[in-house]
Amino acid sequence: MSKNLPISMDAVPQSLLDIAEAFGMEVVQKLIEYFGGTDVKFPKHPADDHKVLKVLGVEEGRKLCFFLSGQKFYVPSNKNNGGKRRRAEALLAQNWTMDEVARELLVSTRQLRRIVNRPDPNQLNLPFDD
Repeated sequence: MSKNLPISMDAVPQSLLDIAEAFGMEVVQKLIEYFGGTDVKFPKHPADDHKVLKVLGVEEGRKLCFFLSGQKFYVPSNKNNGGKRRRAEALLAQNWTMDEVARELLVSTRQLRRIVNRPDPNQLNLPFDD
């Protein structure tokens, strides 16, 4: 499995917490690895060749499909944009252009702008009186 997948409950995306608690981290890791960034239909009674059954195994896949009861569910990707943000900021501080940084990080310039302009989740937001 990919080294960037969550290994603890603290690292699990919010939308996958129920699945992690009910089915464990291995199921969450497989979902992110194989379906991350896509919408997946979890039919209540999947066909034997359904992609979820192929990825999770028949027994675990059927249980998950029944658990999600026919929902179409977005499986978040586990792209580490925090690391890309720090790298992008460092390169931009060295006077690299947005195009150069985007090529270096293997993202589009549009995605790079989103990464750089998004508020830093690690930055404290302290209330100060004006």
